[in-house]
Amino acid sequence: FASFFLRKLTSSGRGWVDTHHLASLDPELYRHLLWLKNYNGNFEDLGLDFTTLSNEYGQSRVIELKPGGRHIPVTWTNRIEYIHLLADYHLNRQLETQFQ
Repeated sequence: FASFFLRKLTSSGRGWVDTHHLASLDPELYRHLLWLKNYNGNFEDLGLDFTTLSNEYGQSRVIELKPGGRHIPVTWTNRIEYIHLLADYHLNRQLETQFQ
């Protein structure tokens, strides 16, 4: 089993996992977030905001990672918050109903 899955199964409470567990769930996304963490270019060129796309039952929808996220651009200053919120969404919030 993936490390994040084992952590969720074996921990008491909600079984929240951390950003580093993303490597076992989605290695490509994890690599992209590491790249973003070390990116020194112009963040405006990336066109990122505090949202992510979710595909559920064949329907895509935009999920705000924090209130008003679609109106908050990712910058060098807030990139770490974005990385943590995106990892939290994929590791915890998106999977939360499957572990209840």
